[in-house]
Amino acid sequence: CVLFAPEAVHRGVLVRTPFRRWTKVSDVCSGHDDRKYHTDAQVAFDAFKQNVAKPEESAASRLDEHRAQQVKKNREIIKSVAKCVYICGKQGIVLRGHRDDRTADANANPSNFLELLRFRAESGDATLQAHLPSTAGNATYSSKTIQNELAVIIGDQIRQNIVAGVKKAKSVLLHTVR
Repeated sequence: CVLFAPEAVHRGVLVRTPFRRWTKVSDVCSGHDDRKYHTDAQVAFDAFKQNVAKPEESAASRLDEHRAQQVKKNREIIKSVAKCVYICGKQGIVLRGHRDDRTADANANPSNFLELLRFRAESGDATLQAHLPSTAGNATYSSKTIQNELAVIIGDQIRQNIVAGVKKAKSVLLHTVR
């Protein structure tokens, strides 16, 4: 009870002060066992023992595992969305028009990017098939902000690859000239 009783309760003699009257041990212990804070402390202690014995089964471990799974799932979704941005950039296809947001006319022609996302999902991209229909509109990773961020990131990667290729070619060229 000393370690596991809640702080807010008025603690009995076995918790607050050391036990010294050994002639009354049975009276004090029987009364102590009936207290709510004792049973709560016992439950907390049992949970603690379980967490120490099997840490992989603790609530924190299960939450960490769930979070890791969610991060992995989100990365797969971003990869699929980024592939659409990459394809549009590679082919010189405009991602979206002037009024391409969710508030625009429902009968209006959707953007190239949104159509490409839908096409990929219909063509067998299991990640997008599971993600697009079941996700709230603000969590699809298809907003103009996400499109812009992905375009910048992909552009930076392409530039880095070009620079690395030029540096490598320059060093090979210098090496063969000597």
